[in-house]
Amino acid sequence: MMSIIKIFVSFGLLPLALNLAFSIQNASALSEKDIRVIKISGSDATAVVRLQGGDLQIIRVGDDLSDIGKVVNIAAGRIVIHRTSDEGLEKIIIRLDAEGQKIQRITSDQKTPTRLYEPKTVEGSN
Repeated sequence: MMSIIKIFVSFGLLPLALNLAFSIQNASALSEKDIRVIKISGSDATAVVRLQGGDLQIIRVGDDLSDIGKVVNIAAGRIVIHRTSDEGLEKIIIRLDAEGQKIQRITSDQKTPTRLYEPKTVEGSN
């Protein structure tokens, strides 16, 4: 993977190389040491979590948890985070119930989301 980064740099694509290097660094496995859910408020779509550094943080949908991913959904009993890993796009579901915290990962082999295009009429065609 590092050879790909060198190729990007050699073609003057340093920002792309830095993004790729960041993605590789970011792709480590998520564990309960990285994020610990304290409380989830589904009605407010917020949650209180303890991050690896020990800091408590209130998170909301749209928040970017730098080393973990982007919060895309908070509902009663669960937080959903998206991030890019070595395997592709990864959906991380953190559930909090009476038994404690459980982390589930769903990985797509797709590196980027499929783009949807709006059909357009070409002039002169009926």
